[in-house]
Amino acid sequence: MIRIRALAVLFLFSLFPQVLFADGALTSLASCLGPERELSFVSWEPIDFQKAVQAGFTTVWIGTGSLLRRPPEEQRAILQQASRAGLRTLGFIGGDPEWVNPDRPHIREKVAGEYDRLTKVLETFLAQDAGNLRFAFATDIEPHVRNWWDGNLTAYSDLLEQVVIPTIEPFARKHPDRVRDPFLTRFEPFWWDNGRRTDSGKFIYGLRDFPSDVASMTYRNTAEQLDEVSRSIRRRVQRTQEMGFLLGVETKPPGPGIPPHITFYGRLRELPGELVHIIQRMSQQDRDHLRGVFIHSGRTEAEQLLNNLL
Repeated sequence: MIRIRALAVLFLFSLFPQVLFADGALTSLASCLGPERELSFVSWEPIDFQKAVQAGFTTVWIGTGSLLRRPPEEQRAILQQASRAGLRTLGFIGGDPEWVNPDRPHIREKVAGEYDRLTKVLETFLAQDAGNLRFAFATDIEPHVRNWWDGNLTAYSDLLEQVVIPTIEPFARKHPDRVRDPFLTRFEPFWWDNGRRTDSGKFIYGLRDFPSDVASMTYRNTAEQLDEVSRSIRRRVQRTQEMGFLLGVETKPPGPGIPPHITFYGRLRELPGELVHIIQRMSQQDRDHLRGVFIHSGRTEAEQLLNNLL
């Protein structure tokens, strides 16, 4: 009878590999990270924040546009839901591949206007909310998806230094207890570093670092591969005391642009253990710069993934 049940479980797992999660799937990972580091979920769209908290996430990242394109009453409702759920941090990701294009001067006005609108929405909310929800801000531009990108990140660095940071900073200083420190996180491919070449042979240059965290897209599905691809960001943050990094893992299903070896789709059971393994193997210097882990999901798969983690 035991053998029959075991075979039944294996059969079900072969049909529904995403569903058979044990209770408290992220408990070991959360324990390894400790209370000061982040366990983040990148959902892009608002989700059931209560479920995110129950699953063990401290931070949820949604798209800046996902909030700003909604009417004011929906914006308030999203922020209230996150606050009442007990979420530690709600983050907003903005960005576009065009941010690296120095020939598009209107981008500066567009970016400044977007962050100005966002901080005003949050300002209005904070005037009425007595909770503890914190806010964070992030960029994600991924210019490598454009054939015309030549590896130059100078315009991106300029935009961060001259527009993004100055626009957000007054809001962060006004609300130090409601804005995460550092307030800026940069979602960047693990291979971004001056002097490196992309897979297509483009030479990367013009990347500058500022006080911020780098959420490195170290998308691999074993501890050994995660260790290998995270070496660049670990070396990079050690060159400054003002930066930390987050390890990132992908959970979207394989398909165009997502080869099987970069995603934990179908191997979610192993995700916490692989991350714990690499964190435990890190040097003390690396752990001192480690700010946490983020789990990336597609917009359409986010709710299902969250349910599977409960």
